[in-house]
Amino acid sequence: MGWFGCFYCDGPLTVMELDHVIPLSRGGADATSNLVPACSPCNGTKSNQPASLFVHDQTQPTAIAVRA
Repeated sequence: MGWFGCFYCDGPLTVMELDHVIPLSRGGADATSNLVPACSPCNGTKSNQPASLFVHDQTQPTAIAVRA
C-alpha cells in the first residue's frame, strides 16, 4: 500500500515532491528507502533537517498571542 498524501502533514499532493528523509547533505542516499512524497510547504520548511527532527519540531506546542 502506498501513500496518498504528504508524508509529513498527510495533506493532499497536488504536486508531489520527493524528499530525502536523511538529507544528502547529511549523508543520506538517493535510495528509494530514503525518499518520501512531500508537499511543497513541508519540503521547503524541512529543508536539510533529518525527518526525525522536522517531525519532532511539528509536535511542539506553538505559542498563541492573546490580546487583552
